[in-house]
Amino acid sequence: MEKEEIEQTLKELAAESLALKTLLAHLFSGMSEGSDALHAHIKRAFDKAASDLEHVTIHLAESPESYQAVEALRIIENLRPISLRQHG
Repeated sequence: MEKEEIEQTLKELAAESLALKTLLAHLFSGMSEGSDALHAHIKRAFDKAASDLEHVTIHLAESPESYQAVEALRIIENLRPISLRQHG
């Protein structure tokens, strides 16, 4: 694979990731909007995901794989307020 092909593939993956994150945020927001129970369930899911990723990050510490866990945690924390903002 040539450099240009790799760069194009990375751009496409980034766009796909952004599309999926945006879709999930809107799905969660819409689902939680009309139901206190569903809102609480989605909030707990975010809490559990963040906790799991925090533990993975600590476990991986200085290893190269820790970057992925830190990035995943950042994404979860960025999605949380967007996904839960409509409730209340």
